[in-house]
Amino acid sequence: RGVVIKDAYADFGLLPDNELNITVGAFNRPNYEVELSSSNRESTERSQVTRAFYPEERDLGLMFTYYPTLTETFSPKLQVGLFNGAGIVSASETDAFKDLIARLTVALPFSSESPIQMDLGASFYSGGIPVTTDSLLETVDGKTKLVFNEATGDWRGWGNRSNFNVEGQLFLDILPIGGTIIKGEVMTGSRPTAAVAATAASAGVTKGSDGKDSLRVLPGTAAKPVQVRNQMGYYGYLIQNIGSVAQLALKYDSFDRNTGMEGAQVTASGDLKVNVLGFGGSLFVGNMRFTA
Repeated sequence: RGVVIKDAYADFGLLPDNELNITVGAFNRPNYEVELSSSNRESTERSQVTRAFYPEERDLGLMFTYYPTLTETFSPKLQVGLFNGAGIVSASETDAFKDLIARLTVALPFSSESPIQMDLGASFYSGGIPVTTDSLLETVDGKTKLVFNEATGDWRGWGNRSNFNVEGQLFLDILPIGGTIIKGEVMTGSRPTAAVAATAASAGVTKGSDGKDSLRVLPGTAAKPVQVRNQMGYYGYLIQNIGSVAQLALKYDSFDRNTGMEGAQVTASGDLKVNVLGFGGSLFVGNMRFTA
């Protein structure tokens, strides 16, 4: 206790030239802003939607990474992994659910001398937490209502945590003062959340009257069952390098915690849409970087 492991994994090459790798352990889930470390990020924090859809960034699992060389200038990257879904800090694994994440990124085959370089990508997340109650909360016609949990069997809840993302990064070497970068990502999906907040719900273990461990969802009381919220967010960066010593950045970040509500229908912060405009810069001195 008191010690938190951030990264602890092994990486093995399965094919010559490392075309196929397997990563096993605790590591970042495959997503652009998740995998972008603080030493390389233009903003001091990840976007709202990234933190909501990928809480704690890291998880315990295994992932295959495939780099097929289709042509001399065209080599996409495919990542496919299975993860516990509970993260590595706030919750322990308590169920048989595994979250599936797949991400495909492609660098468009511009020549190395081209002033334009572009990467495109898409990712898919599918998983969930058990819903042990006969009912759950959903947004119906702009209102939060208690609905019957139609799922049955051991996989009640599978799919209640899922999202689809589209990303892109564009580099322009046009201005004489330095390169210009435009990049962003759109994420949309659903999340099992606390009934009164948009924070992620998780599975936990409690002692029953017979002294045995039993599964429950946190929070997951009869009065406040899990609420499944449809959520959507996006972010966009405009970055201007000034030589090799400085960088200016503008970022717009939007996150709708409940796309089923709008205007006066929103009465709780857990359903609120929040837009954030951020700006700042970085100064590079040797191997050090100062960001504000």
